[in-house]
Amino acid sequence: MANVGRPSKLTSKVRKRLLDAIRTGNRYEAACTYAGITYTTLRRWILTGEEAKSGKYREFCEALTRAEAEAEVRMVAQWQKHMPEDWRAIRDFLERRHPDAWGKKLAVTLEDKRKVVDELIAGLSEKAQRQVLEALAEGERL
Repeated sequence: MANVGRPSKLTSKVRKRLLDAIRTGNRYEAACTYAGITYTTLRRWILTGEEAKSGKYREFCEALTRAEAEAEVRMVAQWQKHMPEDWRAIRDFLERRHPDAWGKKLAVTLEDKRKVVDELIAGLSEKAQRQVLEALAEGERL
């Protein structure tokens, strides 16, 4: 029996526009708008492709991964080429585009957290302070 339903939005034109946008370093949301689809649609395609062993969604998912890698490789090459001039723009781009790999790592200690809580509740009434502290204590028990 034939597959009934709407045709897929994953046409060659949409695929090309989306991958071209990703390849140039755009965020998924901007690339989706450029390609004429929603971010939700892209996420669905990615999930479908990750679960599939073959087919157009699997191929798309692999092409998307390559497009992201191409963008990063190109940015790193530009960073190295232009470092003597002003490398900060590309560094900042990479930090924001790939925070896990390029972002600054911040460590927050328990002492820092306590200071923040103390500063936040300092201006509250005693009753409000108790409620906040009780809620925090309850959250730690969960």
